[in-house]
Amino acid sequence: MKKIKYVPLDKNTETVSNMPKPAVNLLPSWYKEIKLYADGGSKLKLNNGVTNFTVKACVPFLDAMGAGYTFTLDEDVIVRWENGAPMFNWRSTRTMITFHDLEQSFGVPTPKGYYSQVIKFHNNVAVDTPPGYSLYCTHPVNRFDLPFQVISGFVDTDKYVNGIQFPFYIQEGWEGIIEAGTPICQVIPIKRDTWQSEVVPYEQDKIYGRLYKFLQTINRSYKTNFWSRKSYK
Repeated sequence: MKKIKYVPLDKNTETVSNMPKPAVNLLPSWYKEIKLYADGGSKLKLNNGVTNFTVKACVPFLDAMGAGYTFTLDEDVIVRWENGAPMFNWRSTRTMITFHDLEQSFGVPTPKGYYSQVIKFHNNVAVDTPPGYSLYCTHPVNRFDLPFQVISGFVDTDKYVNGIQFPFYIQEGWEGIIEAGTPICQVIPIKRDTWQSEVVPYEQDKIYGRLYKFLQTINRSYKTNFWSRKSYK
């Protein structure tokens, strides 16, 4: 089993900061409340080859949300707007959020509906991964409900020894409190490797065989025939 280590970079962080948790332990309430069947019933139905399963039965959707580990916000942060710009405030004297210099994001398209300047969540926890493993750092997967959008990055944490800051965009005009414990970044350990792509010739029998393996099972075919369990502790 591979081990990932979290290194507090100051005493305050060791004392009061939320350490990253397995992402699967922080699934949002809206996901838990989704019913298994789209019609609200309790039985599997099949209509023209299509089942009535909701996304609750989609294992890849859940696997992505539960992959790796999640950093969460240490304190409540209140967001207000003044003169067309967002203002962030919190109660302690710790540095929680700062603005990136405009030059750093020059030429990067701003997501539609978001304020143009890049902001960042500060993080005083370094991450150590085994040799050959990096961290893919990204917005909490499928968390479209959050009022910010984290910019993705790929960090060689087997060599980089400092804390990773999490740059993000805030939704234009959004006001309210981003509560302590809110997921702010999902980090997924990935083994670095050398890859080479190849396009193979079309072979009808093989393609049909691949498709039939999926079609022969109605109840959760992907999970039954193809899925492998992942574990993050």
